[in-house]
Amino acid sequence: MKNKMSVQTAIEKITYVTSNFPEEPFRILSENPQEAIPYLMEGIKKALTEQDRLDVNYQLHFYALFLLAEFGYQEAFPTVMELISIPANTLDTLLGGAITEGLDDCLYSLYNGDIDLLESYIIETQSNSYAKNAALRVYIQLYNDGEIQQQRLMDLFKKLIYAPVVEDDIFDTMVSAAVCDCRLFSMLPDVKYMYDYDRVDESYYGDYADCVDSIFNYGPYRERGLNKINSAADMLRNWAMFDQPTDSKSKKDATKKDFEKMLHKMIASAQQPVKTEKIYPNDPCPCGSGKKYKKCCMNKAADKKEELTMAADRKKWLESYPEDPGCRIEGHIYLSDFYDREAIETDKLVYLALKHRAEFITMRETQEQKIKRRTYYLLKAFSRYVERCKAEDIRTFREYDDKYSIHYTSAEWLNYLIQLLEEQKFSAELKEVKSFCAGR
Repeated sequence: MKNKMSVQTAIEKITYVTSNFPEEPFRILSENPQEAIPYLMEGIKKALTEQDRLDVNYQLHFYALFLLAEFGYQEAFPTVMELISIPANTLDTLLGGAITEGLDDCLYSLYNGDIDLLESYIIETQSNSYAKNAALRVYIQLYNDGEIQQQRLMDLFKKLIYAPVVEDDIFDTMVSAAVCDCRLFSMLPDVKYMYDYDRVDESYYGDYADCVDSIFNYGPYRERGLNKINSAADMLRNWAMFDQPTDSKSKKDATKKDFEKMLHKMIASAQQPVKTEKIYPNDPCPCGSGKKYKKCCMNKAADKKEELTMAADRKKWLESYPEDPGCRIEGHIYLSDFYDREAIETDKLVYLALKHRAEFITMRETQEQKIKRRTYYLLKAFSRYVERCKAEDIRTFREYDDKYSIHYTSAEWLNYLIQLLEEQKFSAELKEVKSFCAGR
């Protein structure tokens, strides 16, 4: 009968890099946590002490992070926090992909209740941006668990936004995303502040309008919550660092096929032409006036029918707009909880003009079409904007923005409208817009 592997032998088997995942050593260590913990702690301390002098093939500290998390060994939390505070490049060498794939769950599993340590790391440490984000995600999970009050979370965000130890575009971008994921609606002006000072990478998360859409998004694609690690082996065995068995490769091929099907479906959906649906006399007019169709556009001459074509375009491109659903869900907060219908309808027009449209090559607008569309929507928005300002004696952009602006500020879209009118030499409209904007 083959002798059972000892814990010490199992540790030796995972001390250095192997091509295959060390199944048996992991099983032995998982079954003997008390005996394994001292060895695992020594592995992390060795990496912390030697840092960039550590043998490149040394792997014990990496495995130890996940195994200690599986054991819920909270005494390791301060040491792990010290480890992830080392210089960014060195930490990246020591932990690699674990920084973005698993570190947050590990920290959550190891968390020992020392909220001050976690908070000071997030605010003060100048280490790896993604490691800081992992710690921030733990902090947010503790908030979701009810262990941290909302005000304390907001205070943390305020410090990160207005008093950063160092400006870090990567981490700042993650902070802006986190505010939206936490649905801290009152902090949207703080997120806007970060965008105004170019501290958010729009290629990663989108522009400020995307943030507004995201914070009201109750769909399935929200940021996932953290989980306590139950099995380090289950988390690691399929990582790309290990040679994969045949059945695992088959699963990857199946996943690839699923992705290709999804991509094909997305392209087909995006390329589907916009259809003009039949409109009945008592239906709301699709031009967005708020009037019934029969009292608005129904009897317009044929050369005005282009407005209805634009109106059909609205349905397709407002799918991401945070509109109220037909049936409100208790506990959900909607745009209409903050803004009235008039403000929302004006904002929709600006949104249709300025919001980025993810288009495929075969369906891209020509530059002339794009200018025409944007001018059409912004002029309609301008008409509504002027009407409201006159009705309420609103004299400045700031006054309007504080009450009614949602995705875009007044100056932002009105200045762009002026630019469009100048390009097309629309002298009458240009004079009217410039006259209205003068001195505001």
